[in-house]
Amino acid sequence: MEKAALQKIIEAEKRADEIIADSNRLSREISEKSADEIKKTRVGYEELLDREIEEIINKKIKNADKKVAELEASFISECGKIRDRASVNIDKAVAFVVDKIGSGKWQ
Repeated sequence: MEKAALQKIIEAEKRADEIIADSNRLSREISEKSADEIKKTRVGYEELLDREIEEIINKKIKNADKKVAELEASFISECGKIRDRASVNIDKAVAFVVDKIGSGKWQ
């Protein structure tokens, strides 16, 4: 009977070792799957972040381009106004000089 009990204990120990080995294997598999899921999730969020940042940058670039175009148009308009005023003032200055020279009052 002792031999049979001893044999059962040995079999139980073998079974316990198998259960522990299976548990360790399952634990490693779960850990690896979890690491893969974390990696996939991280990559997904990084891609989402990159897309959102790109959208924001593109909107800012479009707004900046629009503002540059508005400022350029305003600058051209203001230059035209300055040119027109300068033209009138140049004409007045030339007429003044011609008038003074022609009347002999240049001194």
